[in-house]
Amino acid sequence: MLTVRDQERRQALIDTYIRLHPHKLGRDEVVLKDYLYSVWVLIAQYRAGGSIEYVMEGYNLPRVAVEAALAYYEKYTAIIDNIIEANSGNPITDL
Repeated sequence: MLTVRDQERRQALIDTYIRLHPHKLGRDEVVLKDYLYSVWVLIAQYRAGGSIEYVMEGYNLPRVAVEAALAYYEKYTAIIDNIIEANSGNPITDL
């Protein structure tokens, strides 16, 4: 169980680094604000590589940005899992 402080920290990461996709609607269509990489793509890559460093290196992102994507995923796991599943079998690219 997360402490209130941990929950607040994760929400602050989301508020700072995550935004709705500027051309798509829905919670599954969110991106990193300054990079416009879709969160679902980053999470799929995290699963493939198994580490924050793998995503950081692959997308040239700071750790805190990847942590924000993971915080969003922890909050909206089912939504992100559904979009990853819908895109499985396709090359993972940021559309």
